[in-house]
Amino acid sequence: MIEIFTQGHQVKLNGQINSENVSEVEKQIDDLLDTYEGVSLDLNDISSIDTCGFFMLYVVQQRALLHGKKVEIECATNDMIKKHAAGSQLSFLFGSLKLVWSKPRKVIFYK
Repeated sequence: MIEIFTQGHQVKLNGQINSENVSEVEKQIDDLLDTYEGVSLDLNDISSIDTCGFFMLYVVQQRALLHGKKVEIECATNDMIKKHAAGSQLSFLFGSLKLVWSKPRKVIFYK
């Protein structure tokens, strides 16, 4: 289950991002990118994310870049996401991304 809260260009996600709900999350982000030049995703309260979820974030980010827009992903306090980013399970995906840990510990995906 996923809960999506939006306020302007900011999106806060609670729950799980997985193969069952990635389309819903992707559509919400795409709709916001139609209105704003960038979207800020707060993943601090995500309890789990599978490979489909990470790949969806990658695809959304790449599509935004093609249109001159930006997707910023904040997960400073989410140890589960940091573990996956540092682990080898998803190295094939993260090898295609440049992860930047900026202050205050945000992950920004960019090409």
